[in-house]
Amino acid sequence: MNDDSLVTIFSAKEISANAEAEVLKSLLDSAGIESIIKWIPPTFQKPGGIRLMVLDTVAEEASQLIRQAQEGEPTMSDTAQDSSSDKRMVNVFASSNHDAEAEAEIVNALLSSSGLQSMIFRQNTEALPAGVVEVRVPAEEVESAKRILAASQQGGQQQ
Repeated sequence: MNDDSLVTIFSAKEISANAEAEVLKSLLDSAGIESIIKWIPPTFQKPGGIRLMVLDTVAEEASQLIRQAQEGEPTMSDTAQDSSSDKRMVNVFASSNHDAEAEAEIVNALLSSSGLQSMIFRQNTEALPAGVVEVRVPAEEVESAKRILAASQQGGQQQ
């Protein structure tokens, strides 16, 4: 990507926002939209920060995907798609424990290795362990995800 044609679609001044930028980048990658995360070091004149950038030709589509994911709206922008299909992302795991990030990574890996789409969402991560880390799946895969998670818990408890 050439920096001349890049547009910032997410920015934050806190370095802790890097995790949020990574989640958003993952969302865009799964939709086939190439993006980069750029860290801007602070200077005497300007504060530093994190930026998620995409090509200007896909900036509107990328921004719309991010808004929809954050609001729990359908993620498919194609209006010709069957309106009965539900494309919302539904929470199947949430934790605010001190190891919430690790727990979510394990749950996400388990679901992904089982063939389900899943994404990690972080809320108020500056305040961890009080922040919340969630794993979400498309609404039509909720029952499958719950079965996989329940089976993994039962398997983990057996000796």
